Amino acid sequence: MTTTKRFYLNCPYAEKDDAKELGAKWDQGARKWFVPDDIDTDLFRKWWPEEVVADPSMFPG
Repeated sequence: MTTTKRFYLNCPYAEKDDAKELGAKWDQGARKWFVPDDIDTDLFRKWWPEEVVADPSMFPG
């Protein structure tokens, strides 16, 4: 079994529909929005976690 690290977003509730429209998915367990592997994370740049903004090389893609 392979484990894939999800690219979680810091998406406020008020903007959830915008993220969903771009293709973000909801992780019920983590209670966060994430970007599926087949979608470009750059589309979600405004919701990137602070640690990724500081060092984008942390996450591939």
